[in-house]
Amino acid sequence: MRDVIIKEGFEKVFEDMHNRKKLDRPLTLNESKAIHEKSLMYRSLVDILFAKREERDYSQDSLLILGKMLRLNPDFYSLWNFRREILLHLYPEIGQIDSSSKILKFNNADVSRTELEVTADGIRKNPKSCE
Repeated sequence: MRDVIIKEGFEKVFEDMHNRKKLDRPLTLNESKAIHEKSLMYRSLVDILFAKREERDYSQDSLLILGKMLRLNPDFYSLWNFRREILLHLYPEIGQIDSSSKILKFNNADVSRTELEVTADGIRKNPKSCE
């Protein structure tokens, strides 16, 4: 009896692990195709971004694509690093501190707001990804 209770308890924990419910039924053909198409699109975007990084394409276009990708998957640390490289290239004053006041010199409100939004979206999507 005790083994049955433990097993049922374990299965309940396993089903609810990381707040992700397991599907109680097999995927339909349409659902399976949709997942496959989405994964192909995701993979092609990752390939494009890695090619842009290799080419040192530090453009606003790359930054825009990175923002969309990081909203989809905030756990992709290589993309966060590429985003940092682009920002430092486009805005070299980022990270510079005024030696007398110890305050950051960077004051581009639009860029700061966008970065906060991308980061906040990533935290909302997966709070543990930004640890």
